[in-house]
Amino acid sequence: MRQDSREFPRGFSFGAATASYQIEGAWNVDGKTENIWDRACHKVPSPVADNSTGDIANDSYKLYKRDVEMIRELGVDYYRFSVSWTRILPTSFPDYINEAGVAYYNNLIDELLKYNIEPMLTIYHWDLPQKLQDMGGWTNPYIIDWYADYARVLFQKFGDRVKNWITINEPKEICFQGYAIGTLAPAYTMSGVADYLCGKNVLLAHAKAYHIYDKEFRPTQNGNISITISCQWYEPESDREEDINAANEMILFECGQYGHPIFTDSGDYPEIVKQRVAAKSAEQGFLRSRFPELSAEEVQYIRGTSDFFGLNHYSTFLTYRNESVVGYYEIPSYNDDVGVLFYDKDEWSIGTHNRIKTTPWGFYKLLRQISNFYNNVPIIITENGFATLTGFEDNDRITHMRLYLNALLDAIKDGSDIRMYTPWSLMDNFEWMSGYTQRFGLYEVDYDSPELTRTPRKSAFIFKEIVKSRTLDFDYEPESYVMTIDEGKSLLLSFGILTSAIGVCVCHNPRRFPEGFMFSTATASYQIEGAWNVDGKTENIWDHICHKEPSPMADNSTGDIANDSYNLYKRDVEMIRELGIDYYRFSVSWTRILPTSFPDYINEAGVAYYNNLIDELLKHNIKPMLTIYHWDLPQKLQDMGGWTNPYIIDWYADYARVLFQKFGDRVKNWWGQYGHPIFTDSGDYPEIVKQRVAAKSAEQGFLRSRFPELSPEEVQYIRGTSDFFGVNHYSTYLAYRNESVVGRYEVPSYFDDAGVIYYAKDEWAIGTHNRIKTTPWGFYKLLRQISNFYNNVPIIITENGFATLPGLEDNDRITHLRLYLNAVLDAIEDGSDIRLYTSWSLMDNFEWMNGYTQRFGFYEVDYDSPERTRTPRKSAFVFKEIVRSRTLDFDYEPESYVMTIDAGK
Repeated sequence: MRQDSREFPRGFSFGAATASYQIEGAWNVDGKTENIWDRACHKVPSPVADNSTGDIANDSYKLYKRDVEMIRELGVDYYRFSVSWTRILPTSFPDYINEAGVAYYNNLIDELLKYNIEPMLTIYHWDLPQKLQDMGGWTNPYIIDWYADYARVLFQKFGDRVKNWITINEPKEICFQGYAIGTLAPAYTMSGVADYLCGKNVLLAHAKAYHIYDKEFRPTQNGNISITISCQWYEPESDREEDINAANEMILFECGQYGHPIFTDSGDYPEIVKQRVAAKSAEQGFLRSRFPELSAEEVQYIRGTSDFFGLNHYSTFLTYRNESVVGYYEIPSYNDDVGVLFYDKDEWSIGTHNRIKTTPWGFYKLLRQISNFYNNVPIIITENGFATLTGFEDNDRITHMRLYLNALLDAIKDGSDIRMYTPWSLMDNFEWMSGYTQRFGLYEVDYDSPELTRTPRKSAFIFKEIVKSRTLDFDYEPESYVMTIDEGKSLLLSFGILTSAIGVCVCHNPRRFPEGFMFSTATASYQIEGAWNVDGKTENIWDHICHKEPSPMADNSTGDIANDSYNLYKRDVEMIRELGIDYYRFSVSWTRILPTSFPDYINEAGVAYYNNLIDELLKHNIKPMLTIYHWDLPQKLQDMGGWTNPYIIDWYADYARVLFQKFGDRVKNWWGQYGHPIFTDSGDYPEIVKQRVAAKSAEQGFLRSRFPELSPEEVQYIRGTSDFFGVNHYSTYLAYRNESVVGRYEVPSYFDDAGVIYYAKDEWAIGTHNRIKTTPWGFYKLLRQISNFYNNVPIIITENGFATLPGLEDNDRITHLRLYLNAVLDAIEDGSDIRLYTSWSLMDNFEWMNGYTQRFGFYEVDYDSPERTRTPRKSAFVFKEIVRSRTLDFDYEPESYVMTIDAGK
C-alpha cells in the first residue's frame, strides 16, 4: 500500500543502537572479566544456535571509529550503546576501576561528540558480572546496591558528556527469559518465582540509580534518565469480553508490571497482577504470594523515577482465554498466572525470515495505550527492528520500517508525545541465543572477514534519506543503490554527521531549497596539499614565488606543508562527510601528475593520490568536481611564457586529456569558466570590450589593438563549450565614471581601458575582518544578470565565501552565508536555474599572497600543530543543518554548540 509522503514533527530525532556484548568482542582483554554471557557462550554443548560466541563479535572494541563513521553516514542525531559492567569494574565493585575500560568508552563518547552525535548510554544491557550471578544475580536484593555503585561510577566518568541515560534495558526479558524460561543468560528456569524477585529488584535498582543521578549529578550534568521497557501489543482474538480481558491483562502483566510503578500517579503494580498471582499462589499451596509486592515506602521511592518512557517494541499477538488454558502451562509459572493464550498469524510475515511479523497497527495501538496509561508521557522508541537473513537487498526490512514509522506518525497525529526513534540495529551483531543466524542490521557485517567489514544494506540508504529529509516517503528509491550492490562498495548518499545549525536573525521565515538543489564545498591543490617536492612532484609557479627572498607573502609563509592534505586526505573526506554535502570541488596539481609538464612521463604516485581521494569520496557517495587548473602552473611552462604563450593551449589540452583518461571514469563534473564567447548564441567577446580596447590602443600609438580578437573559426570553436555556468562570487562595488578617471590608472592597463572607478562602502563590512563585504543584493543581481545574458543557463556557484580571523566563533561568516543563500533563493524564485552552491572553503588554507592571515574555512586548521588539526567552526554546524534540512532557517541554533566550543572540539 502506497502512502503520501509525511513529515516528522520539528525536533523529532533519529538514532541507532547496539549493545556491548553483542558488538564489542575483546571479552578477556585489557582487564575485562567474565560476565554471564561469556559464561553461557563457553558452555559445552553450546546453548547458542550456531555454537558461536561474542568473544570477537564485531570487534567494536577496536573498530569503534568505523562504528561512529557508520553513524555519521546515516546522519542520525544520537547513538544508543551500552557499557560492559566487567570492563569498567572487573571485580564487579568500585574497589577497582579499570582505566583501560574507561578509556575505551571515553574514546567512543568523544568520537561521537566530535561529530555532534549525542551519546545515549545504557548502563545495563544484560551482561551481568558472573561473580554477581554466582551470588544470585538479580534475585539477590543486594544487587540494588551493587548496581547503584556501578551506575554512580558511570555518572562520574561519563556524565560530563553523556546527557541521555537508560538505566536498564528490558527488565521483562532479563527476568522472564533469564530466570523463568532459560532463553537468555543466565538461562535459569524458575518461572513464577525467580522472575518476580528479579522484577522487583530491577525496579528498585533503577529507582536508586535515578535518585543518585537526580540528587548528585543532574544539578551539574543536566541530563535525562529513564528505563527501557519491552512492550508487545496483545489484540483480542474476538470481541468476546473474555478475550478483551485476556488482552488487557497480558499487557498489564508484561508492560504494566514495570511501567505502572514508575509512570502512574499512584505508583505500584497493577492490581490485577497482584491479585491474580496471589490467588494462584494460594491455590497452589504457597504460604504467601509468589509475587513480592512493594511496601508503601518502595512505591514512593519508585514512582516518578523517569524523564521519559523508553520503549522497545517488536511483536503483536492475537489473544484469547477459554477452558483450554487450564493445564496448558507449567505450574507455577508466569504464563499460568496470566492464564492467556496468544499467537501470531503466518500472513503477518513478509519475506523469508519470519521471526518478526509485520503488524504496524499493533504498534500504533501500543503507543496510544502507553499515552493513555501514563498521562501522555514523552516516549522514546529505543528499539524497533526486523530480522532478515544475510544480504544487501533487504526490501522486507525497508517495508517493515516504513510501515512502523507510518504508524508512529499516526500515533503522533492522534496525540502521543513521541520524540525519538531508534531502529535496531546499527549493524548485525551477536543476537544472543540465536548467535549470528539473525540479522537486524542496517549494515551487514561480514563475519568471514578478518576485518569484520561493515557494508550498508539498502535499508541504510532508505533510513538515511528519512533522517536527512525528516520525511517518510514510501516511493523513494536511492539512485546509486544498484551501483553499490553491483560493485559491492559502501557508497552512502552524501552521509554526514553534524546535526545542528545556528541562526542569527529573525528577519526571515525558513525557506526550502528546491528539490534536487545540491551543496558543495571547495579547496585547491596548492592551498591545502603540501608535499611540494615529494613523490616526484616538481616546482610550480607558487612553489617558486613562495621561496623568493624576501618573501612576497603577507606572513612570509609557503604552501610547502599547507594543510598536509597529501597525507591527510582521509580526514578531509571525513569533514566533507561531516557536513553532509553532495559534492567536493578540488583541483589537481599539474606538476604532481606531469612532473615534466608534459605527458611523456606520468607520475603514478601523483595519480595514486588523486585516485585515493576520488575513491574515498565515492566510497561515501560524495561526487567529485575536479578543477583541472587552479593557478599552479608548472614553473617550466611559466619560464616559456606561461599563459601568454599560445602553445599553452596544447600543453594544457594534453594535461587535461591525461586527467580525463585517469579519472574520467569516476569524475563526472569538470569545471569551466568565461562568459560571452562560450554562452551567447553569437559567441565572441562583448562588442564594447573589443571597441574600447581597440580605441584606447589606437590613442596610445599601438599598431593594432592590444585585445587579441577571435577569428570566426575560433568563435565557432569556443561557442557552446560548457554544460553549465560556473560562477565564483565574492564582492559587489559601486561604480561611476566622470572626468576624475582620466589619468587615474596606469596607461595602458585593463583598468584604464575600462575607464571606471569603483569602490565598496565601509558600512557593508560586518565583524572585524573587512576584506569581504556583505552585499547579498549584489549577488542576487549578478545571478539574474547571468540568467538574462545567457539564456537562463544552468548556474553552478563554484565559490562563495567570507574571510575571518582565527577562532571558532564565526558568527560573521554565518550571517554572510545565510544572507547570500537567501539571495540565491530569491534568484531561483525569480527564474534563475541555479543548481548547486559551493562554499569557499572546506577549511582554512594557504590564501595565496595573504598566506595564513585570512581564514575562509568552515574548519579551522591549527598550523601550529604537526597534525594540522582541523576543528569545526560554528559555521560548520550551520552549513550542515542547511544541507541536512535543505532549509535556510535564520532562527536555528545548535543545541550543543556551546559545549563544542568549550571543549575545544
